[in-house]
Amino acid sequence: MGLRPDVLPPAVLETAQRPRVATASPYGRLAMRRELKAAGYGLGIRSFTYKGHRLLGHSGGVSGYRATMMFDPATRTGIAMLWNSDANLPFRFQAEFMDRAYGLPFTDWLYEGGGPVQEIAKAPAPAP
Repeated sequence: MGLRPDVLPPAVLETAQRPRVATASPYGRLAMRRELKAAGYGLGIRSFTYKGHRLLGHSGGVSGYRATMMFDPATRTGIAMLWNSDANLPFRFQAEFMDRAYGLPFTDWLYEGGGPVQEIAKAPAPAP
């Protein structure tokens, strides 16, 4: 986030965060995807515009685990989340967090585009 220029100089940070390749908006079919514009990928970090704000982030997962982080370098506000599940539902909380940080009207991203009930119904049953 640029808080330690003695460790990571601003020029290096800018080089890593600069989008180098245009990409599709992240988060697949989640409704919040429609708010993500100008998606790109730099050196290990995604960038996009969310409701007029430039955000940086990265997400990933392996079987049984997911992780994501998203932050606004201008306001130095962000969120990092880790969860022990294959569910994609927690990705939606990032949009609610950023809306609150920006003082925007509430959108219940948890229920937008189908909500948790549909996602839980599609999830595989746990092993006995």
